[in-house]
Amino acid sequence: MELGEPHHAIETAQLVAPGRIPLANRQAPYYADVATALAEVGRDDEAIAAFLRAESVGPQWFRLRPTVRDSIGAILRRTSRNAVSKQMRHAAVAANLRELLKG
Repeated sequence: MELGEPHHAIETAQLVAPGRIPLANRQAPYYADVATALAEVGRDDEAIAAFLRAESVGPQWFRLRPTVRDSIGAILRRTSRNAVSKQMRHAAVAANLRELLKG
């Protein structure tokens, strides 16, 4: 991701087994990075699922990351108001982006 190659990041992420990482503070960044890459290539539903996974394994870590907020905010801004899913709403609330849900 840092090299600006989200497709490569997604491919590489498939080679990692995050469940084998025993620490949540290591798993959460993995899921958030995958989610950010997915969001950058427009795979928003998959990105939201990965963000929610990051939040479930490391809620404190998740809430403190500006990149998480930025990516979820970008997804919400490009999604029409009537197409915001329950999962997107949950991710927005978890990332403290309630203001983007108001019409």
